[in-house]
Amino acid sequence: MENTSDEPKNNKADFRNHFIIPASIQMLRRKCVYTQEDYVELIGRLATVNPSPKITIGGYVNAILQHHFEVYKDEIEEFYNNSVHKPLSL
Repeated sequence: MENTSDEPKNNKADFRNHFIIPASIQMLRRKCVYTQEDYVELIGRLATVNPSPKITIGGYVNAILQHHFEVYKDEIEEFYNNSVHKPLSL
């Protein structure tokens, strides 16, 4: 996958700190989300590369979404607030 964002590519430590999160960190109030099968297979392979700390597919996807919302918080709020009447605060 090509990096198409304006954001500079992060180093390896940043990737591990952002996305390789131990499964012991519990996520409350989980919901099912569907995605492409090849992404699920790829994330599953990443989860087995280093079994300590053990990561899960859900934990990895959650970390990606958390990072995305942190990085694009202002743009997401602006898009939403310009599209509806009730403001969104992340």
